[in-house]
Amino acid sequence: MRLNLAGWIDAGGTRALWRALTRERLLPLAVVLILGAGFLGGCSRERPASLAKKEGILLMGNGPEPAALDPHVTTGNAELHIEMALFEGLVTPDPETLEPEPGVAESWTVTEEGLVYTFTLREAARWSDGEPVTAEDFVAGGRRALSPEQGCPNAAMLYVLEGAESYNQGETKDPATVGVRALDERTLEARLVRHVPYFLQMLLHPVWSPVPAHQLSNNAGERTGSWTLPGSFTGNGAFVLT
Repeated sequence: MRLNLAGWIDAGGTRALWRALTRERLLPLAVVLILGAGFLGGCSRERPASLAKKEGILLMGNGPEPAALDPHVTTGNAELHIEMALFEGLVTPDPETLEPEPGVAESWTVTEEGLVYTFTLREAARWSDGEPVTAEDFVAGGRRALSPEQGCPNAAMLYVLEGAESYNQGETKDPATVGVRALDERTLEARLVRHVPYFLQMLLHPVWSPVPAHQLSNNAGERTGSWTLPGSFTGNGAFVLT
């Protein structure tokens, strides 16, 4: 109907439409219709999907407005979909099978009993502010998600780590008791309380995302990090927030 309206106006119907609407005292509507038809006619030359593909913009039919974009605060799908584009974890889902494939971690090894995972991070991994993504960023992310003060609603997903539940419940106060540590800048170790055959699938959830450890000191006492807000967002995913 929009194309028909635009075509009718282009064919010379503008004057008749103007007379009819002004006679019924609907002049503002006439202006809206005429301007809208011209606008629609111009935009029809390139579809939004084509423009987005050319300019590298992610289009997403996402339903409600996200409450936040902090993976240690949010719970809904509206936030999850966006966070998966803005953050990259140790693994990322295969676009066809959804099976875990290398993300920030370029490779990993698992002990025979399946209790210790050692991840080697990509040297080229970067935050959107240019800083390197390090193993310490994943350690900081795990400890932040489990911190009782943070109140992360998905903290229980990390209970597969040694000491995670005790720390989250406030039974232990030292975050170093949590079974995740940086062996060096590019090597991360995760120690599990039991064999979890789907552990890599769990890592696909944004709650396991790294956080920019170099910015956390600016957010002391804040539940939602300022680094997750528009204008100062710092992520490590395929897309950046504008």
